[in-house]
Amino acid sequence: FRRKTRSKMVVHTDTCYFSELKIYPGRGVRCVRKDGRLLAFALRKCVKLFNQRKKAQKVHWTQAWRRLHRKGAEEEAAKKKIKKSTKVFKAIAGLSIDELKKRRTMKPEQRKAEREALARATKEKTKKVKDEKKKTGVKVAQTKVLSKQGFVKIPKSRKTLASAKH
Repeated sequence: FRRKTRSKMVVHTDTCYFSELKIYPGRGVRCVRKDGRLLAFALRKCVKLFNQRKKAQKVHWTQAWRRLHRKGAEEEAAKKKIKKSTKVFKAIAGLSIDELKKRRTMKPEQRKAEREALARATKEKTKKVKDEKKKTGVKVAQTKVLSKQGFVKIPKSRKTLASAKH
């Protein structure tokens, strides 16, 4: 007995330069450009449209148009499962990752209360500083006046001469 093994015949096919259709052996038209590139076309129609300088993306029956307008892409999208990227939390200067997570999960009411408490604290601090300035304000004003009187501006030309003498 002889086993019959069927081996599939491998057929070398080209793709059309214009429409991207398969070109089987003995079919199609081949053209050579001036730069020496060999262009294979599936149909005369493709050659004529190429010579008219039509864009394959604007001709509805070409693969380029189908790709541009996502025709048949739903089947491919269903096959591929896209992995969702997870967010990576990194510590920011002055804040640890735990603190960042706490702030992220914090409710708006808590945020508002925290903000108001900080505002109150800063207001009290500025008020204290103002009160201290009022008490010592007279002394500060007198020292400013004295310092202004004692200061004499020397032009740059004189400064260079004075440094050269020393």
